[in-house]
Amino acid sequence: MLWTSSGDGSFDDPALLNATYIPGASDITNGTVTLTLTAEAMEPCIDAVDDMILNIQQQPFANAGNDAGICEGEICTLAGSASNQSNISWNTDGDGGFNDPTILNPTYTPGPGDISNGGASLALTAYAFAPCSTNMLDAVILSIDPMVGTPVTPDGPTMVDTYLTPTSEYATEPTSAVDEYIWTLSPVSSGDIIGNNLKGEVSWDAAYQGFAYIKVIASNSCAAIASDSLQVEVTTSVGFEELDHKQLFVSVSPNPCNGIFRLIIKGVEHRIELSILNSHANLIEHIIVEPATNYEHSFNLSYLPKGIYILKLQSKNLIHVEKIIIR
Repeated sequence: MLWTSSGDGSFDDPALLNATYIPGASDITNGTVTLTLTAEAMEPCIDAVDDMILNIQQQPFANAGNDAGICEGEICTLAGSASNQSNISWNTDGDGGFNDPTILNPTYTPGPGDISNGGASLALTAYAFAPCSTNMLDAVILSIDPMVGTPVTPDGPTMVDTYLTPTSEYATEPTSAVDEYIWTLSPVSSGDIIGNNLKGEVSWDAAYQGFAYIKVIASNSCAAIASDSLQVEVTTSVGFEELDHKQLFVSVSPNPCNGIFRLIIKGVEHRIELSILNSHANLIEHIIVEPATNYEHSFNLSYLPKGIYILKLQSKNLIHVEKIIIR
């Protein structure tokens, strides 16, 4: 008695009645092979021959594709593949959903938990045909990058005299998921702005007068979102007509000082507004000086931080500026 095969497999012992057949690669590829059992006759009889068809069902195969990344608010189209399967299904360890989990290329919409966790695992299962019982599973990691938050409108001086304050500093508050803060100033003729994370410093163009607009853009790999613009009125004291120096005399003494000083004005022939401002052009003191031969007043600004302050005298067609240094 002898077993033979039409394929490329082998028997553990072809002379055994209950031999074990191990299919070869071609047998598996073809999906079928003929096994023949021959019983050798004793004379004068002839041999007895019988065949059987062995059908070979291949194991299922699943490939979920490559790991992927999307931004918050986007959906992911999957690129799965499978073979030798009776059917397939997609599953997730997150809280999102598939538009059809029984097709190879569904779309996945992340849930709030997926977004909070930064991603989810998406698994493709290929189910076996009988008589096979081992299914195959393959998974991809879907990474979800968060959407950048909207930045707060910059905070800083909204009125600038470029003669008094040639540079101004602006700031914003932190927002979520930011890789970079980008500061912008328009129009470009108004000056230059240099950003350093949450702060931006403007160097004003001394020749510019008008409105300027400052905003900050929060950027990451998903998006760039701009804040509302801060409107800044830009003026300059340079070019205003001064009183005849023979008529106007202004003395600030001592200067520099500790915040306590005496102001003397002589030759006041018109009603004058006296203002003291800080380097951000914020008003600290405001006094109306009526026409008089002499005006004297003692100031105590010792409560203010050390720095440079501006004394401005202004009337119709007149602006006169003195710098006060508090040490």
